[in-house]
Amino acid sequence: MKIEKRVVRLVEKKRLSEDYWWFELEFIKEFNFKAGQYVSVKVNETGERRAYSIASVPGGKKIGLLVDVSPGGVGSKFFENLKLGDGVEVLGPLGRFVVNKKGYTFDGFHLGGVRVGTQPPSEEKSLIFVGTGSGIAPLRSMIEDVLQSKVNDRSVYLVWGMRFEKDLFWQKEFEELERKYKNFKFELTLSKPSENWKGKKGRVTEVLKEMKRLEDVEFYLCGSSVMVEDCVKILTDKGVDEEKIQFEKYG
Repeated sequence: MKIEKRVVRLVEKKRLSEDYWWFELEFIKEFNFKAGQYVSVKVNETGERRAYSIASVPGGKKIGLLVDVSPGGVGSKFFENLKLGDGVEVLGPLGRFVVNKKGYTFDGFHLGGVRVGTQPPSEEKSLIFVGTGSGIAPLRSMIEDVLQSKVNDRSVYLVWGMRFEKDLFWQKEFEELERKYKNFKFELTLSKPSENWKGKKGRVTEVLKEMKRLEDVEFYLCGSSVMVEDCVKILTDKGVDEEKIQFEKYG
């Protein structure tokens, strides 16, 4: 895919939670990219750029970006000040954090003693996606792309970790995908939940520690550097081949 610099137009700006915003950018013609890739955005007149993963599925003239404005940096301020119709300079598509298309045999995996992935053995691996914070953005694109590709014998599992309930902006969306696709499972975990939270508590690393039979599973991790490094260590300690672990670090 050709990497190009383009000026696109902001066509949607929506606040998802206190810290997270959704921005939809429209190209003049179809923008070709692979699920999991990102664009580099020019965020001021001096030419500074920031990378943002594409959170929408490939196809069409529009892409969606998830932006965490809580850091308050130059990128956050740029997006907060954008108005509908404004032009945005983007460079892309960029990145190699994409789903492996090679075929492997799998027979499910176990989470806390419960087998996940009830499909019969196929020629493709089970996929486990682990994301925290805005790291959920490329995973959303990758998961929806895999599910929509009609490869319904591929077991797909998402572990999404956040701090607070107020930031679960895509919870209903993933629950709907879970109802729609029998091969998709989704789990939330909060590291700083309220007393009323009835779901899973703790970091995503604790969820990974519960998993068993991971020999034939492929992992995709995205989030803070600390989270990714901790997850990689847990998985390799469990015997997972590093070649089966792909990741993108933020910050």
